[in-house]
Amino acid sequence: MDLLRGLAHAEVPLDCPAMPMYMVWHRRHQADPVQRWVRGELEAVAAAAPSAAALPA
Repeated sequence: MDLLRGLAHAEVPLDCPAMPMYMVWHRRHQADPVQRWVRGELEAVAAAAPSAAALPA
């Protein structure tokens, strides 16, 4: 996987259930163009990241 090239990984030695991820921001930044762009970029990166089930064992 290109996203993980050059990075080491290891199995976690204990049970780690999936955890939800949230983005939180103050409502005054809701319409700010820069903040909207950053949130969009973060969503795109998260959507493109492999799920734990897709990682090689």
